[in-house]
Amino acid sequence: MLADVSKLSEARTAIDSFDKVDILVNNAGTAAPAMCDAMTEDQWDGVLNVNLKGTFNCISAVVHHMISRRSGKIVNISSVAGRNGMIGNANYSTSKAGIDGLTERRKGTCTLRNKR
Repeated sequence: MLADVSKLSEARTAIDSFDKVDILVNNAGTAAPAMCDAMTEDQWDGVLNVNLKGTFNCISAVVHHMISRRSGKIVNISSVAGRNGMIGNANYSTSKAGIDGLTERRKGTCTLRNKR
């Protein structure tokens, strides 16, 4: 299934195409390196849309299936760049730090419903 995960409708269509989803691995990612003073808005948005918004969209598309079945796992792939940063990759580092925060918050929400 090919989908642009930065668009919630496409993430939902992709998830809904499966009979059952036992595990979601959010591994989509992109980079558009540039120093902050040379980074364009398109470079910033493109990376954040795929890396962070795409992760959120896929979780949003699958979590109701998992909650109704009371079963499922979600794995979010991040990077040490989210904690340590990377020169010339503020957009990438920010997106990965966002995934770390999203993972921690969603973990607490889903644990209340027997998810890990």
